[in-house]
Amino acid sequence: MRNYLLFLIILIICVSCTMNGFVDKRTINKIELIDSLYVQETFDKICYSTSEKNFYLMQKLKNVIYIYNNGKFVNQIGGTGFENNSFRKLSDITLGIDNHLYALDSFDKSIKRFEKEGVYLSKVNIDNVASPEKIVFTNYGSVLLFDSHKKEFFALDPFDFSMKYSFGKFQVEEVDNLFINGNYLSVYDKLNHETTIFNINGQYDNLISDFVIMDAFNNILTFKDNNVVDFSAFEIIFRVKNKITYFSIENNLMLIASGNYIKVYRLQYEYNQKN
Repeated sequence: MRNYLLFLIILIICVSCTMNGFVDKRTINKIELIDSLYVQETFDKICYSTSEKNFYLMQKLKNVIYIYNNGKFVNQIGGTGFENNSFRKLSDITLGIDNHLYALDSFDKSIKRFEKEGVYLSKVNIDNVASPEKIVFTNYGSVLLFDSHKKEFFALDPFDFSMKYSFGKFQVEEVDNLFINGNYLSVYDKLNHETTIFNINGQYDNLISDFVIMDAFNNILTFKDNNVVDFSAFEIIFRVKNKITYFSIENNLMLIASGNYIKVYRLQYEYNQKN
């Protein structure tokens, strides 16, 4: 019993430290290509599952999600309609902590959950959000939604999707890209070419006049010049031949769509001996 209580105390301290920004500083020592997919179109959102080696590719105008595994087409979800596997207005996709695919329908105001090959599992209505446009899961399980009408973020419970808290009201105008890594949420507004940074508790942290993403160790990574990712904190410039049409960093993965390929890179870190 004493050992169990000690374990709980240590666990609470570790989680508390992580949520309050106490993260070991690490530097990138290797960028490794781990997967790629040949495509002939561009996509509005790309998700990748390392455990399943699945690509999930979203096209908003078509209301469609394509699923590929090991370079081969597996399934297509969507199309406009009222069926379980169709959408009224597909606005975003993300992978949950359960590794299932979640699709946000902004017109229907609902979130649909699919298993790895696209089989429909369940649906939850989110009527308490006026105009849900973006969705992402935190590393601690909460679901974050951006309401484009209220210009506000809402944090939902991952089990019953009840409202937990809201933040960021009128602090961002538009959200084109939404990423969460470690302790920070990176919100990119393409029209104003600026990134607003919040911590995972919803507190405003910074405004940067560029397209940047905070990685899992609180380092700023910058996408610029159409084909360059600037890891200036590590004195690394990552350049590709063709224009980058999609870019994201989630946890230790970097996804880049350029030319006819979507490539997945693993960012390998080492402890920063200077800190």
